[in-house]
Amino acid sequence: MAVAASSSVIPASLRQGAALLHQIIEHMPAQRFTLVEGWWDTSGDFAAYPNVSYVSRTYDMTPLYTGHRLLLVPSTVGDAFPRVVIEAGLHGLASLGTDRGGIPEAIGGGGLLLSGDAGATAWAAAIEAAPDSEMGKRAREHAARFTRPCLPELQAAGVIPS
Repeated sequence: MAVAASSSVIPASLRQGAALLHQIIEHMPAQRFTLVEGWWDTSGDFAAYPNVSYVSRTYDMTPLYTGHRLLLVPSTVGDAFPRVVIEAGLHGLASLGTDRGGIPEAIGGGGLLLSGDAGATAWAAAIEAAPDSEMGKRAREHAARFTRPCLPELQAAGVIPS
């Protein structure tokens, strides 16, 4: 599942940080979050929060990436390499994630990293402090390094720089 606060998007599954996500949402009642269904339908787990919107699985994440200010990756496990960070970065959306697994490599200079042990207070402070437009620009530049140059239609559409 991806979570996007009306300023953020977050991938979260029951195994990958849902407990932390509950804590962050509870800690920030004025912050809007958008959760996007992933491998499991966890809509019922987050239905009680008035500051959470839930979006069914979609193949076109563009409106979500362009309509939010930050992708949250509160994973508590060592994700190999979360592709969602690259997808968001290609849309100029910075990420905030943990220092676990391949998340640091995926985020690079296009976002901020927190310790995998960071609690809701640290996440709330980082969400409130980030991002700026330069971070989104760095996210796009970093993500472009992971794309194949043989996709001219993405360059023509402005998704990756020429």
